[in-house]
Amino acid sequence: MSEFKNKVALITGASGAIGKDIAFTLNKRGASVILCGTKKDVLEDIASDLSGKVEIITENIKNFEKFEKSLSEKKLNVDILVNNAGITKDNLLIRMKEEDIDSVIQINLLSLIKITKSVLKNMMKQKFGRIISISSVVGFTGNPGQVNYCASKSGITGFTKSLALEVASRGITVNAIAPGYINSAMTDKISVPQRDSIISNIPIGILSDDGTIYPSKLLERKIIPNPMPLYEASSIYINTQGFSWSLYTIYSKNIDRCREYVNARPYLGPVNTWIMNNI
Repeated sequence: MSEFKNKVALITGASGAIGKDIAFTLNKRGASVILCGTKKDVLEDIASDLSGKVEIITENIKNFEKFEKSLSEKKLNVDILVNNAGITKDNLLIRMKEEDIDSVIQINLLSLIKITKSVLKNMMKQKFGRIISISSVVGFTGNPGQVNYCASKSGITGFTKSLALEVASRGITVNAIAPGYINSAMTDKISVPQRDSIISNIPIGILSDDGTIYPSKLLERKIIPNPMPLYEASSIYINTQGFSWSLYTIYSKNIDRCREYVNARPYLGPVNTWIMNNI
């Protein structure tokens, strides 16, 4: 597939499980990619498996000025931005260090806003852009011991909806995906009691190992997930709570209605259509 031929996609947090899958998916569909992360060796391994033009930025997005300088030196116009970078610094608020509050908000939300602003000018000039931010279901539900993380992810929701309204007329769509829990380096840090509590609230009773959906498990347990909520702000906000997820792949009994929703709104753009056609 080559629907993103001649498009450049920038992915932050590209060395993580989700970021890596996003990079492979976009590259497979024709996009050149800019891999951003702090683990140079991991990014180089990922880059070696990709085709076409691949660039690497290892500056920490927390140091935005240095990151922006490295990006400008690539002399590439970003068409697709995937804000995926995120960290956790968990503790009860009463015990949480100020630096842990600051660092989570800085990386998960403030840097996301700054990076988006940095690439937005060119998107507006060319009247095309796709901005996708990876949020989290806990931005809606909350989670004990993660007030800083939940606040940062909840902030992405407001950011997404507001920016979508600002730039829709310029051919730019702004979306966010709120995954449930999956097995990753981040969730590996969760204590066993927390993990058991999380799994108890997932209808299929498992965390995905590789982002795969398990419809057979749903059928075995005779569980049908709740309809996927859609929020329109000249774009779609996708919430994947309650069951495993893969990149742009969500199991829902209302798939036909979801596709009708997008098809009836051509201004949502090809990226959104692609997302919905692959769920």
